[in-house]
Amino acid sequence: MNLDDLKAEWRHEMLRTNNTDELRFEGLEGQVSELRRSGRNAAFWMIFASVCGSALAVFFGWLTRDGVEWHEKLSIVAYVVGTVCMTFVLLRARRISRADDWTLRSRLEMEIERLEKQRHVWNTVAVWFFLPMSIASLLALPPRLYLLPFSLYALAWWVCRASTRKQIDPVLLRLRELHRELVEIR
Repeated sequence: MNLDDLKAEWRHEMLRTNNTDELRFEGLEGQVSELRRSGRNAAFWMIFASVCGSALAVFFGWLTRDGVEWHEKLSIVAYVVGTVCMTFVLLRARRISRADDWTLRSRLEMEIERLEKQRHVWNTVAVWFFLPMSIASLLALPPRLYLLPFSLYALAWWVCRASTRKQIDPVLLRLRELHRELVEIR
């Protein structure tokens, strides 16, 4: 075997490994961008619906009615505070602390951070969204109707947790594995 044969074999092997790595990353990149887009859309619609609901509650539940009772006012305030908290949490989760230096490692670290934040937001939805909304429901509804909103909150919490496990966790695991492989190469 001469040197030219070894060079040809080496080139063939490098092309094969580079193509499989690129294919792995391209498929993963599509999943990551789809998760980012769906997270952005979900956050937009949650903020939009809550802000509209808050405005309607303040306008029709407080400003246009005479003789609004204190617990109704407190319920509206709790709903508005819940909307502000939710908006703050969702917008803060989109920020990342890393700067993009146009390297693959930097891009992977940025996407890992984004997905970790998104995962954390959806895993803690009971604290930043359902707790304030539960307080607003307790203050606004008669006791015989408490089961309805709490059933809906429990169902929504379960859906958030299940979708996190089904959609975010596998992609996050693959990104971490790819990052680990990249770091071990150097």
